[in-house]
Amino acid sequence: MNYFDEEEARSDLLEDAILAVNNKIGIHLELTDDYYNGGMNAEGRIYIEEFPHLRYFPKIRFSVQTEHMGVLANDVLRLPVKGMLVADYVTPGMAAKLRKLNVPFIDTAGNAYLNEKGIGVYSTNSKLPQNQQQKLVAHRRGIVLTPSGLKVVYALLRDSRLIKSPYKIIALWANVSIDMVRRVVKELIHHRYVFQENRNRFLVKKKELLDKWVKAYLEILRPRQCLGTFHLDSDFWDRKSLYTFEYYGARLSGETACMLEKRQEPKSLDFYLPEKSWQKFVSDSRLQPEESGRIKLYKAFWSEVYESRDSSCSVDPIIIYADLLARADAKSLRMARTVYQERLQAYIS
Repeated sequence: MNYFDEEEARSDLLEDAILAVNNKIGIHLELTDDYYNGGMNAEGRIYIEEFPHLRYFPKIRFSVQTEHMGVLANDVLRLPVKGMLVADYVTPGMAAKLRKLNVPFIDTAGNAYLNEKGIGVYSTNSKLPQNQQQKLVAHRRGIVLTPSGLKVVYALLRDSRLIKSPYKIIALWANVSIDMVRRVVKELIHHRYVFQENRNRFLVKKKELLDKWVKAYLEILRPRQCLGTFHLDSDFWDRKSLYTFEYYGARLSGETACMLEKRQEPKSLDFYLPEKSWQKFVSDSRLQPEESGRIKLYKAFWSEVYESRDSSCSVDPIIIYADLLARADAKSLRMARTVYQERLQAYIS
């Protein structure tokens, strides 16, 4: 399912492609203020500053695939005006096919093909830059299902009253930009997870949203936060206590949090630590890296604002719940059900 705000994405892609070609090839493409109103979606014309009589109607496409080349070429060539394919990325193989069909194109990597009297451009060697790759992923998955988008949803699930706050407040608690909050909320409204009435917003279908968030968190965000796995030796608990965990800002999760609350020693340990202190924690604890180690460290992704208000040694129950589900063994699943019933159900359902 595509959650992305299509209109804004198309505008961004068009501007990014024009800028990339101008920077890498040296010609000067511009976007006019006039519009084509022949029954198709109206978008500004592209013209070449050095050849102002040449104007192209852009056909903007995401996630261009080789097998779609015939359809895309036909879409451009059948226009009653001169058209141009504007894509996020055109591979060298795709570029060769478009050139053979004489279809002008530009992409956000700076690749281009133009074949007009007095100008000939064919550039296919530029790779998609990292920031454009992230935008492409965002389009395919939806902005909610990106690392930053998941941080926003987590903040809203953690305190559903936050959705009523100004975007700058949500951004502070989610540890993301204000623009990211705006895009995520717009997407949540579109998919009816946020109900908006006049200037008031309400988070709805929270259980469904939680289920989607957990799956995406384990697939997309948590792997990025993993700092490593380490050996758990027999005297670890002799060297450490809950008080020393608090000194490093370490928060317990998964089985670790559940077992210690019952004053039982867990067989495996999951910790979330601030980026500024995790290396000192590893050094002071004399932890040794081990591929299949029973200590897993993750970088905390939430705002430090939470830390000043929460004196617990455990992470939020939403993360405990997700980390338990990730283990997928009978014991962990039972713990996950207990966490949900005792600590989540009341305000999620």
